[in-house]
Amino acid sequence: MANYRELEQNITELLRLEQYPVAWKFVKDENELKGVALVKKKIYSCQMLKIASTGGYVVGATEEELACIFEKISFGMAEIEEKNIISQMRYAKNEEIAKKEIELKPKLKSKGIIVGPLSKVRFTPDLIALFVNAWQAMRCVHAYVHETGENINFVIGPNATPCAYGPVYVYNNGKPNLVLPCSGARIYGKFQTDELTFFMPFRDADTFLNGLKATDAKGLKVPLLVDLGYPPKEPKNVFEKEEK
Repeated sequence: MANYRELEQNITELLRLEQYPVAWKFVKDENELKGVALVKKKIYSCQMLKIASTGGYVVGATEEELACIFEKISFGMAEIEEKNIISQMRYAKNEEIAKKEIELKPKLKSKGIIVGPLSKVRFTPDLIALFVNAWQAMRCVHAYVHETGENINFVIGPNATPCAYGPVYVYNNGKPNLVLPCSGARIYGKFQTDELTFFMPFRDADTFLNGLKATDAKGLKVPLLVDLGYPPKEPKNVFEKEEK
């Protein structure tokens, strides 16, 4: 495994990322939080991702600091209550479906989380999160499939996407996942309309990087030069018949 700083630099350059690759760790023992700055106010984990990816900070949070009930349920810090089902109704046509949606969300047991730019963390991450656009996401797929020959199946739900369907799903299944920002990530995490997040197990970092390098060398680059057409034509010509 390349050192974290080198790994971050290689991934960032090959994908032309605008934000830091983020390392994520689920805290199973509170001693793992020693030396880590805890956030000072109630916060969403999607906000923590942005603090790490754009601000370059390493931060941690426990149940006391996390604010979103749906991420707490997914992180094993809270049980499902009737009021959570009612809240989920904005995404469901009835309570039965709302309850089913919550129950389907990936879950695990954790006492907290730590996130930070890959080059700055001093812990072994559970996974890496990359903020990507559509073509950069496709390049991530290229990297994986080039090395494994296996298609990638993405799983997503209507909400709790950068927490339940990102870190929790990837941690539980050992497979990468591409998620869209849910309304909470958009409103509170300030995810932009063109942002996707590609999550992958940290143990796959070498395989992923090898795939990125190989496909880049074969011409699949970011950005990708498109066929501009020579000589250029005025847009109106596409509606006219070609002269013989």
